[in-house]
Amino acid sequence: RERWMLQPLDHTDAQNGMELPQRFFLNVQWAGDGTAPPPLFVSIGGEGPLSARRCEAGGVAELAHEFGAVLACLEHRFYGKSAPPESKLDLWNLRHLTSTQALRDIARFIPHVRGVLESEYGIAVGQQEVVVLGCSYAGALSAWFRTQHPHLAQVSIAGSGPVEAKLEFFEYDQVIAAAAGTSCAQAVRAATAMVERRLEEDAAGVKEQFGCKELAHDVDFLYVIADVVAYAIQYNHASNRLLPTLCDGDGVLPGLEGDADPVFAYSEYVKWAMNYTSTSPNDWNIAGFTNTSMSEDNMMRQWMYQSCVEFGYFQTAPVEMPLRSRRGGPAEPPQGCAPALSAPPPPHTAGIKTTGER
Repeated sequence: RERWMLQPLDHTDAQNGMELPQRFFLNVQWAGDGTAPPPLFVSIGGEGPLSARRCEAGGVAELAHEFGAVLACLEHRFYGKSAPPESKLDLWNLRHLTSTQALRDIARFIPHVRGVLESEYGIAVGQQEVVVLGCSYAGALSAWFRTQHPHLAQVSIAGSGPVEAKLEFFEYDQVIAAAAGTSCAQAVRAATAMVERRLEEDAAGVKEQFGCKELAHDVDFLYVIADVVAYAIQYNHASNRLLPTLCDGDGVLPGLEGDADPVFAYSEYVKWAMNYTSTSPNDWNIAGFTNTSMSEDNMMRQWMYQSCVEFGYFQTAPVEMPLRSRRGGPAEPPQGCAPALSAPPPPHTAGIKTTGER
């Protein structure tokens, strides 16, 4: 069931007085046999809503089960339901969405969970057995938290945590290409190059072929179709078969046989993937970043804000053998910070540099 605790809206201003309700989930079913205090595993939420399933199944739950731990799962502020009531995702509120505030949320959360466990379950968690876990951005939070609060957490498990904030994250493209495999990556490169050429001849026709006619800017279009491919590879799993649908066993785009058109094969996959994920081109594009409504399934604007002011991580093309188009990046902003957030400036390079040196 959902549980809640109140956090200061601004941990850095004791005079503020405003609070933020933060959602969390708790699982005590594997908490040992009572002969010794169980460890406490804290699963940190990242850039999206959290559900009870995080505390019930999956890799983190399996670890907690294996070690007889209590598992507490904390949703990130300003994602899911963890936001002030009736708040908007305007810049005034988003200034409280920072990794620094999130780390302080975790620091208050751990003692709070200890209190809940003792008062409701009579469970005293071991003082030296707190593990913080996260993956991707949440993995970075896990690593930063262990470094800053060693008295509260003894172990950090940071899965793929990008702890080095940087403006141009071209390494992401390299990892995606490697994961795709040589043949599949080469097929995507060839199709991307042909898409770029046809954009110069008939941009409207190409975008309509991909089901993306609402994307006015070519850079946005190229960024969106590259993200669809990256999503398929990053989130491929035996249960969804995103990668096998992108490339067959021989590393060839489905439908790309004989004299078949690579652009057609690429466009068919992009349309399939958007249908599979129940998304539209605007969900991958700037329209998703301008929505200031706070709802459980709205997360794109928040992450864009964090990227612009703290992290960067803008997915750009490496110099050699890029999978995505070389068009687009901080110099020619794909879904840029200023239009997305309705306020200048472009990426806050000073803030990104500070985070990267944490």
